[in-house]
Amino acid sequence: MLESDVKTRALPPDEVGVLVRQDKTRDDVLRHFLQLTTSLFHMPAGYISVLDDKTRNVIVSHQISMAPKPRQFTFCQYVVDTQKPVIVPDTLQDARFCEHPMVVGDPGLRFYAGMPLTFKNGCTMGTYCVVDTVPRDLTCEELTSLTFIAELVSSFIESWLDVALTDLNSGLPNMHQLINDLQDESFAEECPGNSLMVIECIGVTQSDDIARVMGTSRLNTLVRDISQALLRVLQLSRCEKLYMLSAGRFALYSKPLTPSDRQRREQQLMALQAHLSDAVTIDLKIYVGETAITLPICSGHEILRQAESALYEARHNRLRWGIYNQDDDCRRNEDFYLLNDLTEAIRKDRGLYLVWQPKVSLPSGHPVALEALIRWNHSERGIIPPGSFLPLIENTSLMVELTDWVIDHAISQLAEWKRKDITLPASINISVLDLKRENFTRRLLEKMTQAGLMNSMLGVECLETEKLLASSQVLEELRLLRKYGFTVSLDDFGAGYSNLNYLLRIPLDTIKLDKSLIDDLLKEPSRRVIVRNVIRMLKELGYRVLAEGVEDESTARIISDYACDEAQGYFFARPKTAAQLEAWLEKWM
Repeated sequence: MLESDVKTRALPPDEVGVLVRQDKTRDDVLRHFLQLTTSLFHMPAGYISVLDDKTRNVIVSHQISMAPKPRQFTFCQYVVDTQKPVIVPDTLQDARFCEHPMVVGDPGLRFYAGMPLTFKNGCTMGTYCVVDTVPRDLTCEELTSLTFIAELVSSFIESWLDVALTDLNSGLPNMHQLINDLQDESFAEECPGNSLMVIECIGVTQSDDIARVMGTSRLNTLVRDISQALLRVLQLSRCEKLYMLSAGRFALYSKPLTPSDRQRREQQLMALQAHLSDAVTIDLKIYVGETAITLPICSGHEILRQAESALYEARHNRLRWGIYNQDDDCRRNEDFYLLNDLTEAIRKDRGLYLVWQPKVSLPSGHPVALEALIRWNHSERGIIPPGSFLPLIENTSLMVELTDWVIDHAISQLAEWKRKDITLPASINISVLDLKRENFTRRLLEKMTQAGLMNSMLGVECLETEKLLASSQVLEELRLLRKYGFTVSLDDFGAGYSNLNYLLRIPLDTIKLDKSLIDDLLKEPSRRVIVRNVIRMLKELGYRVLAEGVEDESTARIISDYACDEAQGYFFARPKTAAQLEAWLEKWM
């Protein structure tokens, strides 16, 4: 099979991707073109192809099945490479095609006419083809007509693509157009050394809330209003261009920014307001991620990813403006790989294990309960502390999977200890996501019954006080847990959101004082006053009180004097594996 050596200006990869994707409205029109053409020329079949540097894809065909093929094994490559019609009266008489599988095999093509589909900018995106199973010739009149039809098809596809590269709501060029522009070297060379900014005016959660409460039409109106306001306040120069990425998120291709330029842009954006209605304005909490564009350009997608990475870092650190930093980006990429590894560890039960930290009674120090804590021994990185991987999954479905893993392994261990006459109850940490699951308590009851354990042998510890209060479903699930004998504790009390009035609405047995509350009790008299009164109030409200993070004898003595019920921390015992805990417990037996 011979290959053409001629190279023409290629269609940008993102446009190829847009064209290859199915679109019913577009494809129906193109199919009608093919039906008309094959009828006029008395041909049995035809197709429309799109070619990139590797593959020929057929986007529409009539009476012929055409799968994607490597470019070098297709008739169409000769049309695209020469940007001229290729007419083959008899394929068996043409050295290029006489051994082609579609000639010597099914469907036995003997005639081929391929017309280039060329856009106004000179890019030939593909071919408009008619084929027959018998040899034939085209008259000059027929060739002229076929050329005219191909030009009409080219104009239609180009117009359709213009719409496909434009956000119809705002009228701004969309993300596909941005990627094309970033990868267009002539576009970059015209304004070298530029930067790309991703501007988030409405977050995903906020846009979802607006659509849910006020409807998508109101959200669309808001986004149009923001688009117009941005164009108005940014005062774009010749080398600058604004794009719409998604509802409320924009990209700005900008000239290089000096610190004073950046400050000016920030002031412009911070003053931006949009209107939900004629009488209601909304203050926009805007975040910006910026990255420099350098030549040669690696890829448009990579530049956009860098700007998105800078935006994420800005939002994460509660900064208005973030500039891409490769070290931060590498760290986030490492987090992503770690997340994938954790998924595999949970689902294949590899590397995860539980350790158990005793809870002791005060003032005796005798162990009365345990807390099950997750640990991860990564196959390559060794022991990874929970603080390095739990934050990665706290708002994902993977947290629910991890909770299930902990529940199953904790219950299994408690059952094994029961057989050894070790009857210390244990608690596990759960999240609001767990409590929102349907029948969480019922499934927990079933697992305890199957293991032959009393429900009082297992407790749950919760964080996220605000989220607990925000959901009646979560509060009801906590009531059910208590009703069936599971103990319920609130973890890390005193670290952040700890309103005693709201606390009364949560069904709880135990309040765990956060380590930050009891640190430096010896050095700070005012802190002792606070801790003493917090413990007194909690006990008067009927809660058991446990102090976390007790690391020295003096702190243990002070909280014991304040009538704190229980404590845990390194002073009493570090977290231990099951075997280590059994050895440690021997001195109490």
